Amino acid sequence: MYRLYKRGTVCAAAFMAVMMLMPAVFARHKEVKPDKILFIPHDNRPISDKQTAEVVKKLGYDVVIPPDEILGDRQNLGNPDALWTWLEANAVDAKAAVISSDSLVYGSLVGSRKHNYNRNEVVERVEKFSQFRKKNQQLPLYVFGSIMRTPRSGEASGHEEPAYYRSYGSDIFRYTVLRDKAEVEGLSYRENKEKCPDDQETAMGQAVASTFKSVLGSSVTTVAGFIALCFMTFTLGIDMGLVMAKGVIFGVITCITVLPSLVLVFDGLITKT
Repeated sequence: MYRLYKRGTVCAAAFMAVMMLMPAVFARHKEVKPDKILFIPHDNRPISDKQTAEVVKKLGYDVVIPPDEILGDRQNLGNPDALWTWLEANAVDAKAAVISSDSLVYGSLVGSRKHNYNRNEVVERVEKFSQFRKKNQQLPLYVFGSIMRTPRSGEASGHEEPAYYRSYGSDIFRYTVLRDKAEVEGLSYRENKEKCPDDQETAMGQAVASTFKSVLGSSVTTVAGFIALCFMTFTLGIDMGLVMAKGVIFGVITCITVLPSLVLVFDGLITKT
């Protein structure tokens, strides 16, 4: 009896061990291959390339990146044609593609600033995006690009801008600053003179036009406040309200007519001082 009991216990233990191991064995057979994502970064800098891919890999994806030799860096502007070839060859079994337009058109981020490609070459590469989309309609495609920067000067560009930026970088930067300010709030007379140095009247006209809207809005509310004084019980309120309201109206008219004319007449003296 003891032997039978012992054998039964051993068999039960073996059976339990097999049952516990079976899920692990089947799990290995059912192990799902991680989804493959194609990633073409701006260039091969670690922050743009390897480090970004490692973050996504930790989420369980297989991130595939082109070889470093066809990606660009500060000295090597990259190889856009080789990147297109790599993308088309690896798109067959990919689940998604995240690609840089700067790399596929110009070779890299720095390449987008310093390239010497002609217009036809650039347009041809841009058209490849739609061609690739037609060939791989089931592949989710995410294209990202950079907004072209404008360093303050050639020295501030860090040798990552075209050669002409050393001579004209400051002027280009100032021009973009004035364009942005003109769109947001308008330019002063001096700032308009920078854009139109040979046409003072045009510069003054643009300054008055951009200033008039804000001056008119504030003056209307001020006049309305003084007119309210006219409804006071005391007679003094009517006199005070009318005088102050007329003062604001005449002040605005003077500022947009007489004052600009005087500035134009004495512009030479003002500039010297």
